[in-house]
Amino acid sequence: MASIPWTLKLKELTGIEGGTVTFFLGIPAEQYESVAWTVNQTRSLVNVGTGTTPTILDKSYEERLRVPARNDSLQLSNLRMEDTGTYSAQITFTKGTMHRQFTLRMYRKWVPAPTIACDSVTCGNETCDYSLTCTVRGGENVTYQWTHPAGDAVVSTGPILQISQRPPADPLTITCTAQNPVSDSSTTSSAKEICPGKSSAHTGRAGTGSLSLHPPQTFNPRQYLVPISPLLWQSQWAKSLSHRDSLKGSNQPLLPPA
Repeated sequence: MASIPWTLKLKELTGIEGGTVTFFLGIPAEQYESVAWTVNQTRSLVNVGTGTTPTILDKSYEERLRVPARNDSLQLSNLRMEDTGTYSAQITFTKGTMHRQFTLRMYRKWVPAPTIACDSVTCGNETCDYSLTCTVRGGENVTYQWTHPAGDAVVSTGPILQISQRPPADPLTITCTAQNPVSDSSTTSSAKEICPGKSSAHTGRAGTGSLSLHPPQTFNPRQYLVPISPLLWQSQWAKSLSHRDSLKGSNQPLLPPA
């Protein structure tokens, strides 16, 4: 068959988990004979013919695929994150064929609240340097932004934040916002709250170093007890008895042995 002298551009679509997306061909159904839909070039989904009932080829999509009565589009409902991919329509005309491709990018309906974790703290010269990380559970296609609530000034972008603060100063409050094209979520805290106990101690002006997070050793009195020989104990007791007997004939009061 001869090729159609014009083509359609690749179109990008956004899908929300649990929602519905429609792939529009942009060509009236009366102008073509049939359409074969595939996903990722290897998985056949459905064949649509003019005046015939659409044939769903992949039964795992049977409850989620729908071809409107006009046959000029394909609908996929109850979207899942794994539906991300390239969807192709091979359109057959009386004089040739052409392809229309769509790229579907999936996003979660609600971005979970991000978690801010303390990676490290290094203190010196009366200043503590904090390294913080912001993450989201199942954070596919998520971007991160750090802001200072006072004026919503953007401090940094990306999941990692490096900040410095003098330990005696008031805690610097920061907010991490995780977002995708359809939703966002934020968590606000301070470096001292995120890194409890790690910034309370710091080195003096003379040197720098990372704080040790190992707990102090517990005092064990057994380690300092000195064993006494039984013979030495008996000898000391015998001397005490002899001293007491020597005092019986004197007027000195008897005292218990020292």
